[in-house]
Amino acid sequence: MRLHRLKIVSIFLLLLSVPAFSEGRAHRFTVLMNRMVTAINSQDFPPLRQDYSADMLRETEKLEAFFRKQVVPCGKIVRVESPRLVGDNMAVFPTHFETAFFDVKIALNDNGKIAGLWFLPHTADIPVPKENFTVLHLPFQGQWLVFWGGDTLALNHHHGNPAQNLPSIFRL
Repeated sequence: MRLHRLKIVSIFLLLLSVPAFSEGRAHRFTVLMNRMVTAINSQDFPPLRQDYSADMLRETEKLEAFFRKQVVPCGKIVRVESPRLVGDNMAVFPTHFETAFFDVKIALNDNGKIAGLWFLPHTADIPVPKENFTVLHLPFQGQWLVFWGGDTLALNHHHGNPAQNLPSIFRL
């Protein structure tokens, strides 16, 4: 009985630590994003170098040119929403600029340094099904014959023959 209680307490503590672990990961990204907001809003990019991986450091000039030419013209960052964690090493921050709305995607390497950085057009978090399925019912019943099946040759083999084209008044 005592061992059973110990297992239950252990499982409970483990379940409590999962959100804390997730919050810790989110905090790591949030700290980096806060430094990025400060750098973009003040147009002072060199302090971000401390957060770059070795590969990103080699591209510092290109990255800072990107910030100046593409990001700064969007205005200051006015609001950053909570991150959406993607796996263990990536987070997406919906970010509101004065004149734009981006998803800022940050990927970290194993050392917690920025290994990838994307400014993407914002997409809603609402899952979109791969296919939509809608049942439609026509306003008539029974069997019907369609003799004008479309406005292209691919849809209607009569389309290319002027003698078989219906006047536009009869087309839907």
